[in-house]
Amino acid sequence: AASPLKGSKTPTRKLPSVPRLTSLISVEDTSAPPLVLTVVRQPASSPKAIRKLIFFNTCNLSQNRKSYTKETSLKIFECKVQMMKNGLYIVATPIGNLADISARAKEVLAEADVIACEDTRVTRKLFSLLGLSAAKPFITCQDHNEEQQAQSLIDLVKEGKTLALVSDAGSPLISDPGYKLIRRCREQGVKVWTVPGCCAVISALQLSGLPTNRFMFAGFIPNKDKARSDLFNELKNINTTLVFYETAPRIVKTLTAAASVFGNREIAVAREITKLYEECVNGTAEELIAHFDENPPKGEMVLMVSPPEEIDREKIDTDALLREKLGLIPLKTAVKEVVELTGMNKNDVYAQALKIKNENL
Repeated sequence: AASPLKGSKTPTRKLPSVPRLTSLISVEDTSAPPLVLTVVRQPASSPKAIRKLIFFNTCNLSQNRKSYTKETSLKIFECKVQMMKNGLYIVATPIGNLADISARAKEVLAEADVIACEDTRVTRKLFSLLGLSAAKPFITCQDHNEEQQAQSLIDLVKEGKTLALVSDAGSPLISDPGYKLIRRCREQGVKVWTVPGCCAVISALQLSGLPTNRFMFAGFIPNKDKARSDLFNELKNINTTLVFYETAPRIVKTLTAAASVFGNREIAVAREITKLYEECVNGTAEELIAHFDENPPKGEMVLMVSPPEEIDREKIDTDALLREKLGLIPLKTAVKEVVELTGMNKNDVYAQALKIKNENL
């Protein structure tokens, strides 16, 4: 395109800014009006290239294409574009360090028509910290109302809206609401997209030094003593690293229960993950109780228990073991403990226990 003549009094203006458009792809037919500029937004994280056409009645572009010379009235027409694919986006947010949010997550949150969240106050604050506009609907989706909210959220997507689902912190659905909504979306053919990011479970495992080739996440530990003990006993013989969520006010009580069930197995507790005072302490349950008695913790924590030691089951004398236990505890309890320890068939152990008991009658 021809450059403006030197000394010309024709005003030179900057090319009009077009929101969220980043790269000028082509300039076509610069010799005659109407001039057509094709502008395309193509960040790596974008779901697809987004095009806008800008039509200029008459203008000359400078060689560097950063300005234009206006000769007559300028009219700009923008075609309607779909900024994101229609559907539900599951968006992970930071768990402590704001810098951990991905560029793609910020883009999706900025472009989404509706935000579904646990607490609108928490999520609006996040938008403010990220410098994102909160001029859009924020709809509460919590454990107690997810069943009722799910269909209304899906209906919004069916109307053409894009919906972003977030939790207060971290990855949605991981001990947080959302799975009922996602299940209904899949049943009704609504497209679901994931925007991965921070997850306290994974970050804690990385810090712990415990085996990570196999692990089981069991969510929040029950508050009541019996329920807590039952959960630990249910999981204690599984050959994997166990991962739980717990809160600081209950950690000592939980470690006391863990000591009676897991014995001297190594336990790791991670807290303040990604924050200034991030720490992960390892030891037996008794050692960790002493640590937290001296250093009272705050906030939410991730508690991890190492796998049980491998037992050579072939060398276990089942008969001797059953006789020992039957002298101390009821038959049913003895059978259960031997089955858990040896991995033998429950009916076979029960029959053997009955035989031993009948011998003593």
